[in-house]
This record gives sequence, structure tokens and C-alpha cells, in this order.
Amino acid sequence: MDFRTAVFFLCTTATLLSTTCAIAGFLPFLSPTFFPLLRFHIQRTYRVAFFSACLAFIYRIGYTLKKLTGGVTTQEQMRKELNAVTSSNGFQLTMFSVIFAFYSRPLIIALFPICVPALYQWFTIVHKIFHSEDGKSLYTKVGMSRIFSFLQEKMHVALSLSALMEIVILAVIVTDSVRKRSVGKTFMYVMWLRSRYQCEDNTVFRIKYTYYNTGYYHKEAWKSLNQNLFAPLTSRVPALQRVSDGIAMAFTQPRSRGI
Repeated sequence: MDFRTAVFFLCTTATLLSTTCAIAGFLPFLSPTFFPLLRFHIQRTYRVAFFSACLAFIYRIGYTLKKLTGGVTTQEQMRKELNAVTSSNGFQLTMFSVIFAFYSRPLIIALFPICVPALYQWFTIVHKIFHSEDGKSLYTKVGMSRIFSFLQEKMHVALSLSALMEIVILAVIVTDSVRKRSVGKTFMYVMWLRSRYQCEDNTVFRIKYTYYNTGYYHKEAWKSLNQNLFAPLTSRVPALQRVSDGIAMAFTQPRSRGI
């Protein structure tokens, strides 16, 4: 295992373990023995999940920038390379992690978009180390190779669900903002979410998507929500349908000015 692989393995392991502990703290059937202890550590494990993912994202950005800027000779080239980095999954998910690591309360649903790529990265590293073609390794005998193959086949489904979760989180933030009479976080998240449909990156950590890119999954998620969730509610009221169409367009198409 080389140094880069070790960094991603340690970071994704920390992300997955911390997420598991954070979720466990919300499971009442663990009480009364474990629940109070887990509840006490929810905030800590919740933040560790985001921070460990952030570390991997930033590490990837760092060595990518070093590689990209090595041959840059003009300011225009530098600008293009920096734009490519800031529109990447790594940069956008770093911003996402920072937003929710310091959110007013642990928002467990927000862990999903970082856990999906973390799981794929972790499993890829483990598979590379322990898989054997002859089927004699314990890893292969217990069926882990089959699980890895299944996950690879269903990657597009996992990425679609991840995009959907990022959209659903907006509703939670809006609800919190209305209750607290504060729109700062809502505005920040809306701007972040609007950047996702423009993301043409098809990698995260060191994983390459089997199909399409992030922008595609977000556009399809909004399309699905508009057709399958909003349409049954708005089909009888044309004015509401125009509103739902406008919301979907706001997160899937550029404005005439700005983003």
C-alpha cells in the first residue's frame, strides 16, 4: 500500500466508523446501557466523519493542484486549472462538509453524500489488497468479492440517491431557517446546490464513476422529483406546476446572469 492509498484508506475508514457511531447514537433500542454514552459522543463522531472526509478531499486537491500547476506558464492557464479544481467534486464536497460539520445540530442525513463515496473508496482499496483470482483468499471465500462487484454494478443507483439526498437536505435547512428566522444557511446551501448541476467531474476521492458525472445525476434527480413527486400535487393547479418547474429549472439551468 503506497502513501496516497494509505491516506485515503485511513480517512475513509474514519469517516465510515464515525458515521456508524453517530447513527448508533440515535437508535433507541441501544438504551439504556449504550445509548447515553453514544448520545454524548454524537456531536463528536458526527464532526469527525466530516473532518476525515475533508482531509481526504483536501489531500486530493493538493496533489492535483501540484500536478496541474507544474506545467502552467500563463495566468490564463492558471485560471483554467483553478476553475477546474473549484468545480470538482472534491472541492464542492469539502464546502459541503464544512457547512454541516458546524451546523446547529447533527443532521444525520447529511452524512449520506460523503459516506457513499467513502464506502466505494474504502471497498476498492480493500478489494485491491485482499481479492484473489483463484478464490482461495478468505476475503473471496466469505463473499466480499461478490459484494464489491454488486456495489460496482449499482454505483449509478448509489450516486442517484446521493444526489437526491443533497436535494432533500435543502428542505430540512429551509424548515430550520423558518423556525429560527435566519436565511443565511439557506442562501449558502442554495448557492452550493446550484453549483452541483454544473459539476462535470466524474471522480471523487480516487474513484471514477461507472456512468456519467455529478451534474447528470443532479439534473436527473430534479427531473424525477418534478415528474414523480411534484406533478401529482400540482397537475390540477397550473400555477403550482409553473412554480415547481421554476424551482427545478433554477437548480438545473444557468441564469442569464451569474451562475
